[in-house]
Amino acid sequence: RNPFRLIVRHPQPGFDLLMSVPPPFQSNAKSKKVERGGIAIRRGQVGSIDVYALRRDGFNESIELKVEGFPESFRVPPVTMAAGVTQIAIPFMPGINDPAWGGRVRVSGVSMIAGNEVLRQAESVAVNWTVNDYDKERVFSRVGDSLSVGSVEEKSPLVIEYSEDVILETALGGKIDLPVKLSPNAEIKDKVTIKVIDFPGMGKKPPQVQIDKGKVEATLPISFLNNKDGNQFKPGTHRFRIEASTKLGYRRDLDASNRAEEDKKKAIAHADAARKAIDPAKKARDDASNFLKQTRAGNHENAEKKAVMVAEADAKLKEAEVNFKKAEEFFKKAEAEKKQAENRAKQAAERSKPKDLLFTSYTMPISVKIAEIPLRIKNIEIPAQFPKSGKTEISVSIERLYGFAEAVELQLKFADGVNGLAAQSVTITKDKNTAKVAIDVKPDAPSGAVEFEAIAKLKFNGIDLQSSTAGEIKVEDSTATTQNPAPVP
Repeated sequence: RNPFRLIVRHPQPGFDLLMSVPPPFQSNAKSKKVERGGIAIRRGQVGSIDVYALRRDGFNESIELKVEGFPESFRVPPVTMAAGVTQIAIPFMPGINDPAWGGRVRVSGVSMIAGNEVLRQAESVAVNWTVNDYDKERVFSRVGDSLSVGSVEEKSPLVIEYSEDVILETALGGKIDLPVKLSPNAEIKDKVTIKVIDFPGMGKKPPQVQIDKGKVEATLPISFLNNKDGNQFKPGTHRFRIEASTKLGYRRDLDASNRAEEDKKKAIAHADAARKAIDPAKKARDDASNFLKQTRAGNHENAEKKAVMVAEADAKLKEAEVNFKKAEEFFKKAEAEKKQAENRAKQAAERSKPKDLLFTSYTMPISVKIAEIPLRIKNIEIPAQFPKSGKTEISVSIERLYGFAEAVELQLKFADGVNGLAAQSVTITKDKNTAKVAIDVKPDAPSGAVEFEAIAKLKFNGIDLQSSTAGEIKVEDSTATTQNPAPVP
């Protein structure tokens, strides 16, 4: 028998965090291969860390994520996991001119539980090694408290330039024109397709635009229409990214090839200098040898003095021979180093030869704030008192936003069950921003403060939208008026 264990306890809302590297791209959706992934990106390329929240016992609050370990030059925007969300990516990007780097990165999350701030450290999860078929081979994994992240010296072959610090704004039914500029570090061989990805509520046909070969700038229009393509946009602040894909003449590790070529030039110059140093050393040796011969053959009255001169000439010859030998060895070493540098440069040039490659680049997350409607009720002027058995007007002014210039229908709605109050809808025409709404107060209207909603209805680019703003009127107490009649003049 296999026993089960049942635990009965009071709910304890809370959360734990896991983090991992993004799964490697799988071109075959039916593949059973599980690859050991890693994070090593080029300079100017966007990488990400996947973070998962394990929410317990109804915990549904937002979680503010913090990252530690990246160099200060890396761009790492603040990330908050919204209420109810269980997975999000933390993006990061090294600068295009940053040096290579490698290190350990930690992630933590802060949230409120029962009025107290709670900190949780994320555990890293990773596959120990690649498994070709998970049906035939067991997948082993491990946990830790950090992830290894690295950036290499090679520049990203294609970078999308955009300032993610700017928060875009529009409304449902509106449109934004997103300027896009490419910074290629490789030859672009085809049109570049630019499109929106990871936008919450976007349907099956994300907006896209193509940049012709030879050009690097374009405008990407994004319309927030919920009446087409299965879109389900919602008001609020959202994040999305821009993707650029094209065929490149990719030169693998071009920087290494350029460095190898520079090293080769230095080695050639070094070898030439070493070769040129041999001739003076050889001449000095030959001159010392001839001087020794002349000294030995010379006639000197003092044999002791001649012996001293021969010894000195012999010492100079030996020194010249040592220097000549050193020059020869130095030249041989320089020649060997030159050949090695030439081979390295040749191999690096071979590796960096242009090869056609389909490459995809991404931006850092871009934020957009979507309003419920393209206007706001700017002000509602309400009289201090509304007498019973009469009509009183209130004045409503609006502020048009995001290019909206159409008519607006304005309605006042009182709570269900409130009798004796009625207001007819009015229309604010295209060229107006204010309207007066008459409220008919009948004898059976309740006295005192009465709440209402000012509802604005409009059509924006073919989309029906509405929004409401709360207000309050005060109805006179007819009983108090009867008990305290005004004095007769």
